[in-house]
Amino acid sequence: MAALTTSDHKADRQEGSDSDNSNDEEEDPLLTRIPDGVLTTTLRETDGSPLKLPTKLAYPFWYDPHPIAKWAADRLKEELPPYHDGNHGDDNYENNDNDKGTSATIASGKMYGVLVVGIHGSGPTDRDNNSDNSQQQLRYLKAYSGALLRPQYGGNIPTDDNTAMDAGFCPLVYDRFQDDDKYDDGDDFRYEQVEEVLNGYTREIERLETCRNRAEREIRWKEREQTLREKLGGAKKKQKSNKRERKERRNKVRKRLLEELQQEKDQGQEQQQQRQQEPNVDDVRAMSDKESHNYFLQHNQEYRLLEDRLVQESAADQREFKTLRAGVQDELDRVLTSLSDHHSQIDTLRRLRKEGSIDMQKQLFERYKLRNVLGEIQTPVEIFRETPLGVPPSGTGDCAAIKLFQHAFAKGYSPIALAEFWWGPSPHNSNNNSDHKTDTNFAIRSEENDLVKTSSSTSDVARTHGNYYPCCRGKCEPILTRHMLIGTNVDSDPLTEGLTLSLSSSKDDQGAARDKNTKEIPLSIVYEDEWLVVVNKPHDVLSVPGRQVSDSIKTKLQKRYPRAKGPLLVHRLDYSTSGLLLAAKDAETHKRLQAQFIQRTVKKRYTALLEGELRRAAGGSGRKKGTIDLPLAGDYLNRPMQKVERGPEGKSAVTHYEIVEEESNTNSNSNQQAHNDDNHKRNQKQRKRTRVRFYPQTGRTHQLRIHASHPEGLGVAIVGDDIYGQRDERLCLHAAFLEITHPHTGGKTTFEAPDPF
Repeated sequence: MAALTTSDHKADRQEGSDSDNSNDEEEDPLLTRIPDGVLTTTLRETDGSPLKLPTKLAYPFWYDPHPIAKWAADRLKEELPPYHDGNHGDDNYENNDNDKGTSATIASGKMYGVLVVGIHGSGPTDRDNNSDNSQQQLRYLKAYSGALLRPQYGGNIPTDDNTAMDAGFCPLVYDRFQDDDKYDDGDDFRYEQVEEVLNGYTREIERLETCRNRAEREIRWKEREQTLREKLGGAKKKQKSNKRERKERRNKVRKRLLEELQQEKDQGQEQQQQRQQEPNVDDVRAMSDKESHNYFLQHNQEYRLLEDRLVQESAADQREFKTLRAGVQDELDRVLTSLSDHHSQIDTLRRLRKEGSIDMQKQLFERYKLRNVLGEIQTPVEIFRETPLGVPPSGTGDCAAIKLFQHAFAKGYSPIALAEFWWGPSPHNSNNNSDHKTDTNFAIRSEENDLVKTSSSTSDVARTHGNYYPCCRGKCEPILTRHMLIGTNVDSDPLTEGLTLSLSSSKDDQGAARDKNTKEIPLSIVYEDEWLVVVNKPHDVLSVPGRQVSDSIKTKLQKRYPRAKGPLLVHRLDYSTSGLLLAAKDAETHKRLQAQFIQRTVKKRYTALLEGELRRAAGGSGRKKGTIDLPLAGDYLNRPMQKVERGPEGKSAVTHYEIVEEESNTNSNSNQQAHNDDNHKRNQKQRKRTRVRFYPQTGRTHQLRIHASHPEGLGVAIVGDDIYGQRDERLCLHAAFLEITHPHTGGKTTFEAPDPF
């Protein structure tokens, strides 16, 4: 566990329940002033006029940060320690004052955030489009994700006072390491005391598991168990072998007796047998083993004597085996009892640790008093009770955005613009990333109200140094949408134009959203015959209807072909992906085509533009072709994101790729607003983009996006990937080629759609 802060500093970092609502800047050292000239000179609209502030807070789960938020984020980046690696040098911050000529680099990545706020009542709740930006008293807050201290160096740069690096950032909603005397909650919960008890269980478990004498005893017991089981198994095998040998002796004697019967037949004695009404030799040969056995028992003295001996031998084998089994089983039971007693102490400690962890998490989250602009307070336990998870995941309430909004609402500030960015190595290769590991290594699973360990050794999510990211879905979305942003004027979800978070949203806004949802989507037919049709899907169009948006390629096909039967679409493309979609006009054709996808006989080719020089990012190998094999699974805490998962939940995902060419690109601002500060000018320089072709062998959700962006894949995100990279005018991923076996003619049929970028 990381070193704890001093008591005085703990008090400074905690957002107390009786926070002062004064807007006096002098009383809040966490506010950073935004100079008046930033809106009028540094940042301007494309027509040269002063930059306008947003009238609503951007939808926090899918947005491009406003230029004023990016400006504040750039200021924070200049304060942060530099990050150096072989491929992603800190190019945009070459003159970082914190980089004092050292080659040391950050050991673990972290999510940072800034929130531009208006003080003295200026904010989205009472501003309009015509407000004078120069009259706004703008400040910004800064925060980082996680419950532990911020220093990210891996011991390369010692600091005399670690807490000094933590100053100026928004405090924790609840500081678990602070003396509870600071809180007037009326109980005696002490996180450090509870954690020490749990850590004591862990230490005792580790001691017992590493105790040499215990280990030696367990080895002896297991060896004896194996010996006894082998002895018992050997006796059983011998018994079965003796049984087979007796059967062979019976068969051998019956075979000889049949030969004697045949000789008697050949000597003319058959008529005498028939007179005696006995079966002849041919009848005996036709009998089953059981019938033949009974026949010779009845008619042959030699066979009866043999059977008596074999029965006695079988009985002796049975007695010997039962005696051996009884003795072995008694000793085996004693060994197993010893092993059970040996493990029971550890099992009991694990049970106590699990129960204690569940209770600690519950008590911990009950102390997170989350605010909103209306002055309402709720805890994560209350907020998550009605969600599918049922309980808060570990780390809930410690994200940067939550800290920023908590401090802003506690002080009475109005949130204007938010920006969160990743700083440092990806969680994939961070040694100690507190944003993706819990402090106690436990998280709560809702279905069984049980605990699950979280480990980055088997699964990880890619993050790129310096990139902006939206708020997480699993931890932040329930808190923000169900509580903290209630009463704040927030944009609706731009993907669905669904329910707005603002309690004061107008009917006109809702009507405009409905109009957008029902806009016409033209169909571009690439191929059509009496059985199937191929469509070139535009980007940012749904393949099938969504919960909020009804229009889609499927609904268009249903209108165009009202007599079509079956599911129509044989496969899907992501909302942001353009390209070829295959549809069947009848159920039988759909079944045959879908079988080809299941059997992976369909050949697919995608074109993508990557945001960077692929061969440089890959370590300068110069390879133009390759294969990416990274298993994937859904990231249930950050839907719809997927993650690399090497555990049992991971599904095989294989992509072949080839580099087509490298292209130059001038970076442009996606929201068409100028960003004229020095850092942005450096970002305007020519950048390399790489055009690649993907040949997916499997078809997992977001497979190509992750295989492109993940450090173990290509390490360069697709242009416009707003989930794993950075937003742009569009996602530059296009399904350009399909080859199928025609379901009725049997011939190879290919379809192509030219690259739109």
